[in-house]
Amino acid sequence: MAGLAAWRGITAAALLFALAGCFFNHGQNLPRAADALERSALEPPRPERFTLCRDHGCMSERPVSLGAGAWAEIIAPLRSAAATPAEERRQVAEAVGRFERAAGPQAGTAADVGGTLTGYGAGGQQDCVDEAVNTTRFLQMLDKAGLLRHHEVGTPVHRAWIPDELTHLTAVLVEDGSRRDYAIDSWFHGNGHAAEVVDIEAWLEGWQPAVWHFEAAALQDRQPKLASDGKAQATTPAR
Repeated sequence: MAGLAAWRGITAAALLFALAGCFFNHGQNLPRAADALERSALEPPRPERFTLCRDHGCMSERPVSLGAGAWAEIIAPLRSAAATPAEERRQVAEAVGRFERAAGPQAGTAADVGGTLTGYGAGGQQDCVDEAVNTTRFLQMLDKAGLLRHHEVGTPVHRAWIPDELTHLTAVLVEDGSRRDYAIDSWFHGNGHAAEVVDIEAWLEGWQPAVWHFEAAALQDRQPKLASDGKAQATTPAR
């Protein structure tokens, strides 16, 4: 990937201000995301050697190395080839959660909570810049392993409700054939939960889940189940 070649933003009426936005001052944070992905282009991530962004705006990166057993557990949902693109997106959503749970202890992000302001200032927390870069790198690893049969990895997309202020960023998969973009958004929920999969047009209009799982999945009794559209179903009330 040649970095973040294109950014798309929209202006809309103010939504739930504290929750809907991921970070401020995207004039600094978006270039950091682009730089991080440029480095990935120069040295493509591999399960045995990659870095995870953390501490908001990819302010720091921690090295992670996943053994063959851990990687096999992560990609288990994708072992059986999906019959349809929608099924593959559901598989990817689950695999993103597994990836976070496996990498979190090494990167210090195992207790990352959903959103940004909920855990702001605590060590090992991630905003949507961190999440988008990390998820994109994971998608690149899946692609290199030949596990994406109906999609290719797209360029991360951002939306902004207040120009140059409140904004949000997501990783993207592009469906083969239709060329439709889908947000693969792991920011809304705590570490280890399945990612949200949303048509990019709905995402750009300000989409957000009805229920947010702020607590890391490892701290809950079970991971959220996936609905037929690939979105995480509610298992605990938002707070």
